[in-house]
Amino acid sequence: MARVAVMLLFALPLAAADLALKEAMPTEAWALHQRSIPWLLMCCVVLVGLVAVCRVPSRLVPVAAGILAAGVVGNGASALANGLVVPNPLLIEGDSTVIAYNLADVWAVAGILFLTGVLATWMIRNRHLFPSRTARSAARAKAAVEDGEAIF
Repeated sequence: MARVAVMLLFALPLAAADLALKEAMPTEAWALHQRSIPWLLMCCVVLVGLVAVCRVPSRLVPVAAGILAAGVVGNGASALANGLVVPNPLLIEGDSTVIAYNLADVWAVAGILFLTGVLATWMIRNRHLFPSRTARSAARAKAAVEDGEAIF
């Protein structure tokens, strides 16, 4: 439960900053992104998954999960508050293109990258805890022999 609390300690202030920015900055009509009920449900599934991933015994996993959760909560809450529309007040303008985004998008992308890196590092450092390919193959072969299946 402490790991989930750490995740929330990061997620809630970052999501609040996103919501405050969306409230303070005007958004052009074309930069309002429509969302749906299934999208909101998927946000809930992602949040449940982040709570589950916090069980990985690493100090950085809840932090990374919190950053990603901030993006999910920020966009989800603004969609709920604005009739399934997410405002994107931040703009990057190029020669012929404009990209509209918000802080929740930044948190989500940063959280995905951070969480992927942290989980990959944890798995590499703890690879001795996972069964080897040889052990899995031997277990499958043994089970096949016990079941009377032919092995070729």
